[in-house]
Amino acid sequence: MQVSVIVATYNRKDLLEKTIESLKKQDYSDYEIIVIDDGSTDGTEEITGMKYFKQQNKGPAAARNLGIKKSSGEIIAFTDDDCVPKQDWIKNLVRPFSDPKVGAVEGKTVSSNTTPFTSQVQNLRGGGFQTCNIAYRKHVIDSVQGFDENYLYAFNEDLDLAFKVMGIGSKIVFNENAIVHHPAIKNKLFNKKKVLKHLSDFKLYDRFPKLYKKYKAKNPYIGLFKQAFVSPIKRIIDYRKYFLRRPLSLVPFLIMNTLEGVYLWTKIILK
Repeated sequence: MQVSVIVATYNRKDLLEKTIESLKKQDYSDYEIIVIDDGSTDGTEEITGMKYFKQQNKGPAAARNLGIKKSSGEIIAFTDDDCVPKQDWIKNLVRPFSDPKVGAVEGKTVSSNTTPFTSQVQNLRGGGFQTCNIAYRKHVIDSVQGFDENYLYAFNEDLDLAFKVMGIGSKIVFNENAIVHHPAIKNKLFNKKKVLKHLSDFKLYDRFPKLYKKYKAKNPYIGLFKQAFVSPIKRIIDYRKYFLRRPLSLVPFLIMNTLEGVYLWTKIILK
């Protein structure tokens, strides 16, 4: 199967170079690398070894849709511009497509050097459907009109696509051997953008209530309450050794999460 690997990027030249280098070393013969530059100003176009297209800044959903239009592969694979796929990533991601009922395959996403003060994307057992590590049959993506570009924030458009694909009866499977490393990102003390993106949960729930309940929460209010107030408690438990070694670090952690939680729920109440 011919594979088109699509990477949407915005002002991440140094990280993107590592991604492209890892993609160029894949032990799979029939594939292309397509980079969609979403209006970068950092010299991204100077990177070689890929098909390159540039658009005005419209967000990752629009960038990926442009990549789909420019692709020639039967299989469309996605990863992010700060990720490093393993050398056998494409080979393992494609393998389950031998079953004609499979419309998409998600891989295992791992992260390292995480702390209570980092954000990281991990998908260890499936059900995340993140575009850092997933592949679709092109005709399946085309049949559901690709990514929805109308989400107010760059969040949940990946789940939206997966839910549309499942809605037409196409199967999505998980292959733990298709591994991508996604680096942890250090959080700001207060990250407004990180908070506001969760408001897109309401649109996702309105469109796919049954699948939202299956993969996220009973409803967005419960899901966002867990995100704002339950997840920080779980992180304290998960990183208890970190806090025992650095007890004073618990203070900025609590301040950061309290500010973000209160801000999120203020926006929910006022929306």
